[in-house]
Amino acid sequence: MFDRMANHTQVDCAPTTSLHVILDNDQSSFSSCFTRSGFVCQDCASHEKHSVRLKCANCSLCPVGTYVYTDESRCLLCRAGGFYQNEMGQVDCKRCSIGTFVSERRSPGTKATDCVACPYGTLSNETAEYRACRCLHNFYRLDRFGPCSACPPYGFVCKKDTGILAPNYFWKWSNQSDKERYKGFVNNIHSTGSDYDKSFSTFNTLLPKSLKCPHANSCKGGIDSECHQGYQGTLCATCSEDFYFRFSSCLKCPRLIVTVTSSILVIVLFVAVFLIVLWGDSRRAENNRTVADVVMSCFKIVIGFYQVIAGIFSALAKVQ
Repeated sequence: MFDRMANHTQVDCAPTTSLHVILDNDQSSFSSCFTRSGFVCQDCASHEKHSVRLKCANCSLCPVGTYVYTDESRCLLCRAGGFYQNEMGQVDCKRCSIGTFVSERRSPGTKATDCVACPYGTLSNETAEYRACRCLHNFYRLDRFGPCSACPPYGFVCKKDTGILAPNYFWKWSNQSDKERYKGFVNNIHSTGSDYDKSFSTFNTLLPKSLKCPHANSCKGGIDSECHQGYQGTLCATCSEDFYFRFSSCLKCPRLIVTVTSSILVIVLFVAVFLIVLWGDSRRAENNRTVADVVMSCFKIVIGFYQVIAGIFSALAKVQ
């Protein structure tokens, strides 16, 4: 075979059994052909024959469970998920049948029976890719190659295989490291390619309990469980600096010039009403009531109307 190779005759370079080949001298130039056919070729120690220094290439087939990465001429393992390889010297991994996968514990898959049914809560009508099949709608998982669980009825938003705290809910992590690890897990589970990080394939800690925030639109939700502007503290229940509580909401404090102007207007209005009352106390209207009595009655109506409206808004703010 090598004589024909030396004469540049076309050679079938697709062996079907295990093979280990040493290419000497001019034959070493055919190592690229072997590489494309599932071999991994590396330079071996040059040797001398009849005082002539010869080149040498050591080529061997990639074993089962692997495939040859031609760009770097090395064997790579078939990743866990929907992949296996039961033949030697292949340039790619075979795909598991629909609804099956190879777990991380079984990987690399070396036979078709290493592909097992995808776990509970996953889409069994799809190929697994680099996970144990995707989760069903409104399901989430804490293990890339494990089962999916139904999303809790409240407090969570479940999509893309993950469960995230819903808006208007609050949770508190027991420690910062758990929160950072869950962030890494979520970012990693969103990676659909082979470049996912194995160290973040699982999250082995229970997620914090979700609690309803007392004020509407105060909690952002999400992994960090942050508060909207103007709110702070546990459950985002208190107003932050430069905010005040009104109608079950934290409102931004007005600027100083607005406060001063409003105060002056109130004082002027009060003085005007007081002068009108003094002036009208000695005068009577058509129904024999004093002007002061009429003005004070109107004033009471306005105050009562304001109190009723304030009560309505306060009650509506508490209705969820």
